[in-house]
Amino acid sequence: MNYFPVIIGADQCQNHKPHPEPIQKALLQLEIKLEECLMVGDSPFDLINAKQAGVKTAAVRWTRVSWEMILHETPDFTLENMHELLTICGV
Repeated sequence: MNYFPVIIGADQCQNHKPHPEPIQKALLQLEIKLEECLMVGDSPFDLINAKQAGVKTAAVRWTRVSWEMILHETPDFTLENMHELLTICGV
């Protein structure tokens, strides 16, 4: 838990992705606001989950899922590599 203070697994939710419950639980436990959150995902389900929860989304290019399927969910950002995440977050 050094890097992830909160982990929400399938056993902690009645509703799973793409339902917003996992993100809502994480936000509550982390005590952060929607606008302070960014879902980084590699599947359409990640993006749908985040949008339904009301948080911004970043899709990663290194995925086994069709890029067209991911872009169909209109992510707020796309990442070619993890270094781009620093720019998005203003670091």
